[in-house]
Amino acid sequence: RAEVRQLLEDVRSELTNLAPLAGKKVFLFVSGGFEYQPGYAMSIYVLGRPVLLGSRNFTEELNAIVRRANSSEITFYTVDARGMEVGGLSATQFDEPLLSRPSISAIARQDSQEGLVMLARETGGLALINSNDLEKGLSRIHEDTSVYYSLGVTLSKLPASKYQQIRVEVNRPGVTVRTRQGYSALTETERAQDRVEATMKTNLSYSAPNAEGGVTTS
Repeated sequence: RAEVRQLLEDVRSELTNLAPLAGKKVFLFVSGGFEYQPGYAMSIYVLGRPVLLGSRNFTEELNAIVRRANSSEITFYTVDARGMEVGGLSATQFDEPLLSRPSISAIARQDSQEGLVMLARETGGLALINSNDLEKGLSRIHEDTSVYYSLGVTLSKLPASKYQQIRVEVNRPGVTVRTRQGYSALTETERAQDRVEATMKTNLSYSAPNAEGGVTTS
């Protein structure tokens, strides 16, 4: 559990490097998955039924990442590096004994992918799971980030600290909408803090927004 918490904290910290950049930003998160509800799959194996563990999940940490990403126009595209299971044991399963048990493997795998799916869904991105075709997956990400609609709203009356839910609907048949599920406006102080921290952590120099609304880097 401590390792997963540290992983998510590292992901959240890395968002600072992207935040000061102008326009849509992409965070490509390649992972072997992580337990969303520690002990959930094991309880099914041992007790024969799921045990709801209440607060023993990473919803809070994931929500913090989602809100931070949405406030900075960062979209997650997540990739399960384990690919697809096609019979037998994968190399990953030798390191994760629970996944090697047929009766519980699917449940454990789904739980380990829940966080990847949530990050992508809540920020308007894609979760590429259960596939061995990495090239096709990366092509989908390229297409998705190359052509998209950008909808804007006036945030002058939106309190900087309040998170707002977002819902976008279309009436065109056969169309699926993927968008951020929420947004909160950052104060100029918070944006300045991002620029300072990003400058200290990278070799880029970030400046305040220019007259055209962009951000100059060097």
